[in-house]
Amino acid sequence: MPARRLPCRAVRGLCLARGAGRFAARPARARVGVCKVMPSRRRRSSDAAQRAVWRGEPGAARPALVGLLQQADDRGEAESYGLQRLHLCELELRAGDWAAAGHLLDEWAESAERRLLNLPMYERCRALLAMGRGHVDQARHSAAQAIIRADAYGDGWDRLEALRARGTAALLARDPSAAAADLGAVHEHAEREGVADPGVFPVVPGLVEALAELGDLDRARSVTETLTRQARDQAHPWGLVTARRCHAHVRLAASQYDHAAGAALAGAAAELAGLGLAFDSARCQLSLGRAQHRAKQWGSARKSLNVPRLCSRSWSAGWAERAQEELARVGGRVPPVPGALTPTEQDVVQLAAHGLTNKEIAQQLSIAVHTVEAHLSRAYAKLGVRSRAQLAAQLTSWPADQINS
Repeated sequence: MPARRLPCRAVRGLCLARGAGRFAARPARARVGVCKVMPSRRRRSSDAAQRAVWRGEPGAARPALVGLLQQADDRGEAESYGLQRLHLCELELRAGDWAAAGHLLDEWAESAERRLLNLPMYERCRALLAMGRGHVDQARHSAAQAIIRADAYGDGWDRLEALRARGTAALLARDPSAAAADLGAVHEHAEREGVADPGVFPVVPGLVEALAELGDLDRARSVTETLTRQARDQAHPWGLVTARRCHAHVRLAASQYDHAAGAALAGAAAELAGLGLAFDSARCQLSLGRAQHRAKQWGSARKSLNVPRLCSRSWSAGWAERAQEELARVGGRVPPVPGALTPTEQDVVQLAAHGLTNKEIAQQLSIAVHTVEAHLSRAYAKLGVRSRAQLAAQLTSWPADQINS
């Protein structure tokens, strides 16, 4: 990947990550003005919170970012507020709280700063949200838009994050070659540019998974060893547990079922959950269940792939469907996916998206108006939308089978 210029915010981030920066950047005023919108004391607090996010400590970062967001709101600092909202959204995306991240992005879309929606940072957050929710086509679409805009702005940071979203979505789509290409490009860029903090672009677990699927275990081991050294040098919470996760993944892919490696992967899932990283934890469980399935460890696989256990603060429908498919293969009872629309909810949202009023929907479906309202309320929550306009946009951009998953 050729060198790309990063926005002022990204230059600050990379300086935090490695202690020095070699990237050229457009002037802050030409972007969002983020390097000049905060006094130095608040900037230091924001920087510390960002480090905590990268280190896999969302519980430590969240109060600081919420406080900074409130201060910016109290002072009427629109650009500072927008920056802190972006940081808070990034935190929730790392933590796997899709509902919170979606709410922040919806607020952004409806705010006075919506002129900034043409910037790549918004679309790459949308791509990461769609990836987390398991909507592969939407993740690819938003990532493509983010990459186009990032290239237009010379914005390498958002381009790399869009590649991370697209590469992880490729894993869900069972395309390890595409996943390895995108995630490998991010990893190679970070290594080439000396980004020492492994949590800045957290692609290693997905890259190792893709390489293991492709049978390239030597490269998977090399990537894992690099992560291990970085994590140990920095006493990096996310890096240390993720290194153990990756070592276990490689061992499970290299031979017949390794019970010690299975126990290590289960332990990594528990540690990640303890850090507040629900999505990473659930993906560990999914990887473990798949390895147990391959080894014909049927009982253990059923336990690891149990869908309700993979459900945490929010639901990732596409990833849950993947777990269900694996569970069905080992003869487990497949429970309904939390977050899937019921048939009546599907009918209601389709009619609402086509512009029918609640009364008209009630008449067409022969149900009461208050029943329509209840179905819409539940469907909005499941789909992460808050209005008919957002509902129509999602139904337009997503394939029909994603609404049912």
